[in-house]
Amino acid sequence: MLYNSQLESLVCVADCGSFSKAADKLYISSTAVMKQINSLEKDLNLVLFNRSNHGIELTAAGEVIYKHAKFLFDYSAHAIDEAKAISNAAHKSFRIGTSMLFPGTKFMELWYTLGESFKSFSLQLIPFDDSHENLMSEINAIGEKFDFIVGPCDSKSQLKVVNFLPIATYPVCLAVPINHRFAKRKELTMKDLSGEDVYMCFKDDSPAIDKVRKKLLAQENVTLVDIPHFYDMNLFNDCAQDNHLLLSLGCWEHLHPALVNVPLKGAGKIEYGILYSKEPTEEMLMLLDELKKSI
Repeated sequence: MLYNSQLESLVCVADCGSFSKAADKLYISSTAVMKQINSLEKDLNLVLFNRSNHGIELTAAGEVIYKHAKFLFDYSAHAIDEAKAISNAAHKSFRIGTSMLFPGTKFMELWYTLGESFKSFSLQLIPFDDSHENLMSEINAIGEKFDFIVGPCDSKSQLKVVNFLPIATYPVCLAVPINHRFAKRKELTMKDLSGEDVYMCFKDDSPAIDKVRKKLLAQENVTLVDIPHFYDMNLFNDCAQDNHLLLSLGCWEHLHPALVNVPLKGAGKIEYGILYSKEPTEEMLMLLDELKKSI
């Protein structure tokens, strides 16, 4: 973008009518939104919002900044689109978001099997922060910051903002600390988990994981511990250090050296594939069509 990101927060707060609703839309905390607005007001030496017990509303000065900010957004988007068109005409590439939990390895296996039509394209790997605080913001940036991300996806909240093309499936399993009594097991059953705490993704976001949850709840003396956010590397570190069992996926088999993946019988599989924009480019649509032939 070609403008101060604080302006985006101002417009979002004004449109939403509250700091908390704007925070949800921007995928940041309410405190962070308020800090941005306070900083903008300080920089401009203007009061942009009237704050009261009844809510917030733009001041007269705020209305002026709001109007010109909207114009600036449109102008910025047009300028970026024009620049991208010129750049793409000279050099075509796909930008892949990569991280510890979304490495894109499976896509690379398919990339080298594609036909002649993609020999003129290059791949640009763009690292991103997959911490649970930042993941939804990065997912929401697909189509702008990068063309796609490759990884597991069965999340209702993620699929609200991106499209998904499955290219593989991976089994749901348990990430077991190497010093745990289950570490050398070739397979575990739901019944084996009696007396254990099992850490897992929060409910009502992944239908596949919710099916596993239902099966585990039917077992005697199995305690489920909900992780109130998306998985990240800190979670795997904590489970390895504290000797906790973590419901995981086969695609993360080698993610942490102090955890081993043990198959969980009857736990099913999760689809793994390409998360891409709701409004893909023509080149992206060509790539998706070619990938479908290779799957």
